[in-house]
Amino acid sequence: MPFIVGLTKQAVHKCAKCLNDVKQSSLFGLNSLEDKVITAKLGNFGIILTRRYLLYIIFVIAAILSIYTFILIENDLDHHHISSKTWDDYRQDCGYQVFVKDPRKAFRNFEMKYYGEKVSWEGYVIRVDVKSQ
Repeated sequence: MPFIVGLTKQAVHKCAKCLNDVKQSSLFGLNSLEDKVITAKLGNFGIILTRRYLLYIIFVIAAILSIYTFILIENDLDHHHISSKTWDDYRQDCGYQVFVKDPRKAFRNFEMKYYGEKVSWEGYVIRVDVKSQ
């Protein structure tokens, strides 16, 4: 997560003649990230962190949670109900004969019954024509 480094990076400006520090600055004005130390104690266990490392930890946890949530949402979308409609049903509602007689009815049937549905049909491929342009 390279943008976090940019948020917490400090630039030190030095005098060209004497090499003394003139100014310390940060791109986003977060100059005091190293100043304060945060401590937490639970019984005999204690944690000592600077604000910079606390910011790193929060960003890493947020990134992990957002990736995990994205994976959960993506997997959840794949398990919707599979329709019980058959290929013969589709051909009767939207097939070539229906389309020749009334194209609007074929389109309406498709939109109402089959659009967005997940189906499981079994069969085999008879022929595939690949036409190069």
